[in-house]
Amino acid sequence: MTPIRREVEDWLAENFPGSTIEDGYYFVRIKAEVECQVPLPESQAMSDYLTRGRCWIISVGGDLTPFTNPTRVEQDMTIYNPDYNIWEEIPRWIAETENVSLDIQGLVRSMMSEGILAIVAIDLGLVFNFSLLRLYATSRDQLDRLGFRYISP
Repeated sequence: MTPIRREVEDWLAENFPGSTIEDGYYFVRIKAEVECQVPLPESQAMSDYLTRGRCWIISVGGDLTPFTNPTRVEQDMTIYNPDYNIWEEIPRWIAETENVSLDIQGLVRSMMSEGILAIVAIDLGLVFNFSLLRLYATSRDQLDRLGFRYISP
């Protein structure tokens, strides 16, 4: 396991138990008690908010490095498993960033159709899965402060 990937998995185990970045279908699967839907027009603003601090950006199926300025980045392969007898290796990038911008629309346009994009805001305790337009939080207060309506997972 690569160093950043280990850090992400450890952080998820502590903050969102049962979550993983090794899911063969969704790639990033978050188990949270609190989540909300982020409207597509607000996704760039959400990305800007989350990337103001230290975060990890996970991109499967699209190189994120042209769209942001990471302090550290790792690239490896992950398995896409959409059916019990189908296995395909897809490239994955995990970048650590701090106080950067991310051209979320540009990155998504460059990705493979099976790809995903997720932002893990380390200090805020939030995870945004752009592909599902879902924001995951450790408490309902976090979503209330952001003005989002809580939905039950």
